[in-house]
Amino acid sequence: MIQLHDKILEIINNKCYRTFLIAIDGFGCSGKTTYADELRKFLKTHGKTIQLLHIDDFIYPVKIRYN
Repeated sequence: MIQLHDKILEIINNKCYRTFLIAIDGFGCSGKTTYADELRKFLKTHGKTIQLLHIDDFIYPVKIRYN
């Protein structure tokens, strides 16, 4: 079974574009940061240049988000 990071690498390698934006969304504590770091490491081992950005410091508090 193909893994998500393998599919992402396949898409990147099969396109003529030089830049890709991959966004990972989900609820708090769902593993987004862990997966993003694993994906970054995986793509770096395949010669890809990675810039990982987080928006954790820019989100509203839970009380406001889920009001």
